[in-house]
Amino acid sequence: MRARPWLRAAVVGALVLWGIWSLGNWPPIDVITGEGPSGDALEIAAGTAALAYVCAAARLWWVHRERLGFLVVSVVVCYVLLAEALLGVAAAGERKFHPSWWVWHAIIVAGFLLVFAAARREWREERFRPLYLPATREQRQEVSVLVGDLAGYTTFAEDRDPAEVAAMLRAYYEVATPLVSRRFGGEVEKFTGDGIFATFNRRGDQPDHARRAVGAAAALQDEVAAIRRDHDDWPELRVGVNSGPVVVSEMGGRGYVVYAAVGDTVNVAARLQAAAPVGGVLVGERTRALLGDDAALAPTPELRVKGKAEPVEAYLLTLPVPRPAPRSGAGAPTRRRR
Repeated sequence: MRARPWLRAAVVGALVLWGIWSLGNWPPIDVITGEGPSGDALEIAAGTAALAYVCAAARLWWVHRERLGFLVVSVVVCYVLLAEALLGVAAAGERKFHPSWWVWHAIIVAGFLLVFAAARREWREERFRPLYLPATREQRQEVSVLVGDLAGYTTFAEDRDPAEVAAMLRAYYEVATPLVSRRFGGEVEKFTGDGIFATFNRRGDQPDHARRAVGAAAALQDEVAAIRRDHDDWPELRVGVNSGPVVVSEMGGRGYVVYAAVGDTVNVAARLQAAAPVGGVLVGERTRALLGDDAALAPTPELRVKGKAEPVEAYLLTLPVPRPAPRSGAGAPTRRRR
């Protein structure tokens, strides 16, 4: 995942290089006169690739043989069609008849259209899910968890029109979602009424996940404070941030599937949020360690939270804090909106 930008750049670079090479008509394509080249090298390459597709189709069928769905079958058939197209290219090319070269193109397109049709039939959250092995559907990862909640929401909503309550939540969430996901590269997992739950580094491509999570928490408090300047009777925000190991696991079944982060790290983040002062951010011990000694944190001694037999080490974030510097690659935070 961390090499994703380089892998994508390599694909684009290969396409550009091939285009330049083709326009330059450099060896060995300078001796090709038709659309369907031939020769031992082509036959060996096409035969090897066809064999690889056949093996992939057989293996995919074998792994999912007890629960064959339409999507799995469509991918198997697609592999077989690609193998057939490659064999046709190797056996015919331009040596038999000119239209044969385009027949193999049609077979390839048909294979991908079949997979597309199968994917469209699946519920959007479950597309390609049947292709994942159980080990892929569950993984261990160190993440930073951000939990936010509006203090006094129940009291606020008790005597207000539901439309006004919805307008308040919409105003907060419209700010929170792009802030977490675009500016700091996190993932908003869910909204729970008046709460927000987000994770950082669940794909393993953000080594600075603790700094991103704390920066997002501080920015959220800034944005909420800005909104409340025009609506001073709206609820304020409490935020808890905690870092540590979780298991990202598939939850649910056909019709509703989520990949939830589960573990004590999540529980502690929720407890820190509940113990945080209104308008403040409470940070866990592991998050503080990842931030380093230069973090603007004040210790909160002997913090006892619900469900924990022993006190929890927590630190109150001094607001405002410096925002994390943008990093290149996927999930990099964008320029801060003013």
